[in-house]
Amino acid sequence: MTPDLYGLVLAGGKSRRMGRDKGLIPYHGVPHREYTASLLEQFCSKTYISINASQFPGRETQGYLTDRYPDSGPLGAILTAHEYFPKVAWLIAPCDMPDLDGEILKFLISERSPDKAATCFKNKDGFIEPLLSIYEPVFLHTISHAFQKGERSPSKLLRQADIQSIISPWPERMGNLNEPE
Repeated sequence: MTPDLYGLVLAGGKSRRMGRDKGLIPYHGVPHREYTASLLEQFCSKTYISINASQFPGRETQGYLTDRYPDSGPLGAILTAHEYFPKVAWLIAPCDMPDLDGEILKFLISERSPDKAATCFKNKDGFIEPLLSIYEPVFLHTISHAFQKGERSPSKLLRQADIQSIISPWPERMGNLNEPE
């Protein structure tokens, strides 16, 4: 049985290089984390935006998951989501990919292989894109154990796992923005 698919927008980073919260930049007329969430909602049963505690201090807000593992990068956000909903697969998307669209997500989902640890894009050089991927529940258990041992790199864990890797027909639309320039 294929696990249900939930969406998670990664928006809890510190945005040091950008100098301000990247998820709040309005590339499409609304804060980009909300725009990205609206894209994921088209394909996922439920969608959440991952944030750090300073973004909504002292309270949980509907549609948001506050990282339980501060300062541990995207892996902490992914594990937080898994702890809330351990039996679902997660379609992960970053808040700083302004050209992400439904066509890219539809392609990724159509190539999903639930019997693998994850379904990920890779570029022509073989680099895996860990932050625009589908993580299956069984792999999230593996990630949890590695995290407890100090691992913080989703790329490294994906390289060691049995994954479905696919080449995007639109690599030029999958870039992320980290600096104001």
